[in-house]
Amino acid sequence: MKILTSHLPYDVSGFKRALFLGDNPTSFSVFDQNGNACFTGSPRFLGHPDDWGMPDCWELDFTPLSEPGTYEIRLDSKPLSSIELADQTQTIRLLNALTSYFKGQRSSGECLKADHSLKFSPSRPGTIDAHGGWRDATGDYGIHLSQLSFTSLFNTQQSSICGWLIFRSAELLEHSPNLITTMLLERMRDEAIVGADFLMRMRAPSGSFFRSIDRGSLNESPLQGRRIDAEPFEKDQPPETMQDANYEVGFRSGGGAAIATLAAASRWPEAGAFTQKEYLNAAFLAFNHLISENSRHVNDQTWNILDWQCALLGAVEIYKASNDPSILEKARSLAKSLLSLMTAVNPYPGRWFESPGSLFFHPSDEGLPIIALLEYASIETDPALKEISVSAAADAMRYLISLSQSAPNPFGYPRFLKSPDEPRFFFPHDTVAAPWWQGENARLASLASAARLTSKFSAFLSPDFIAQLKVFGQNQRNWIFGLNHFDSCMMEGYGRNNIQYFYKNRYDFTNCPGGICNGITAGLSGNGIEFITKPTAEVDDNWRWAEQWLPHAGWMMLYLALDCSLQTDSWTREHE
Repeated sequence: MKILTSHLPYDVSGFKRALFLGDNPTSFSVFDQNGNACFTGSPRFLGHPDDWGMPDCWELDFTPLSEPGTYEIRLDSKPLSSIELADQTQTIRLLNALTSYFKGQRSSGECLKADHSLKFSPSRPGTIDAHGGWRDATGDYGIHLSQLSFTSLFNTQQSSICGWLIFRSAELLEHSPNLITTMLLERMRDEAIVGADFLMRMRAPSGSFFRSIDRGSLNESPLQGRRIDAEPFEKDQPPETMQDANYEVGFRSGGGAAIATLAAASRWPEAGAFTQKEYLNAAFLAFNHLISENSRHVNDQTWNILDWQCALLGAVEIYKASNDPSILEKARSLAKSLLSLMTAVNPYPGRWFESPGSLFFHPSDEGLPIIALLEYASIETDPALKEISVSAAADAMRYLISLSQSAPNPFGYPRFLKSPDEPRFFFPHDTVAAPWWQGENARLASLASAARLTSKFSAFLSPDFIAQLKVFGQNQRNWIFGLNHFDSCMMEGYGRNNIQYFYKNRYDFTNCPGGICNGITAGLSGNGIEFITKPTAEVDDNWRWAEQWLPHAGWMMLYLALDCSLQTDSWTREHE
């Protein structure tokens, strides 16, 4: 008999539930600290996912509770678990922790010194000053705009997007009228500017950006090992065939997100190493270059969903900063291309995005096409085009929620279709990215952000669907914060059962407070579920599960800021 809950306080205004694992319970009650029964309910049977090796689950829904405090859940009169309900001050604390995590990841020491004069690897001549930015991960002190450029559809957004995520989160909080966030906003803007200044230094002469700073071997000093790195466009591309394009990014490999970050930086008071005009000019230059030359910077020389969504995000931010009508026209064209990929997927309602050879799925940024369409809708001046974009985003979320509910799924984990008859929970091991695969907390937080942002366009949606969107987002938050199969909070320093990163026989790649680890995956065979916390005969390096990575923290920051701002918007409307 076991009960799973969020390890962090439930939001008093949100959806609240725990999961009971075991035989058929008859009733449950929630008691306050004085021993008074505050709520009584009936457990709801949810079953269990295939191949997860777990008993049946029963939902204990106590959403009606709305007073902050500490409570005890009792099942058939037996005390099982303590839970806490809190107001938005808890969310502000989490946002501050994530901001502090980014500050702790700033490049420093020998790495910072080395990055003032970086050579290229393997063969491009010259050096550049690309100091600043954030270390990519617990076990990777390199700095990357993107990775997996040898794939067409799994490029990840890393340092390129984190500045934008922090800027956008700060903007949402700034417009939340009944929250006092002055000092938090100052810290958030400081971090976003760190990301923007780094991207300014990573600009290539072409107008694009250099993709990556490689840490080098563990046996080398950063002063000897750090380089601007080229990434193959084919898995086995020989070093001697590397061209300038291998060092530089297209829209999908960090360019679009970098443009969005720089354009966003240009709209804040001048606090960085560059002027507002310089940030905006750099964004314009990169955008115009990649609009005409993007195909040269990607592995297959063809635009796809990742390019359109990232270019659209960049266009939206440039338009916000410039009000340039030609950029709005470009954004309309990019949105049209993204919308053209949407298709009905029987028997599920709504629509989803097609990508070459399959329906779209992604290891870390699966919510980005929805977010890009909604960010575009926020600047669109034509009501008909705005409605088309919002309706498409709502259709995508409708499909995703329906697919996720089409099989036993007590945690509300977002499923996807690898093929028309193959629904999956976790990113597959057998993609073109193999042998790369990892936990997908960034994917979950990006989809939670997409759901919460969709609900912001309430004029286009039914109240029931808005409630579904909120529940979907909170399920992803709760999974990361402990309500998961392994009863592990994946934010270091919070909750219980934090995973620790081991690399062979060493534990010095320690995780940092406020950071979020990669997370839970399918089993080692590609089926089931896995979260490896101790060395085994098969695994002596658990980076796939334990390593912290910037995108997890960045996407969670956006979700929390959206959730916080939407609640304060609602609070304000109710009290007007």
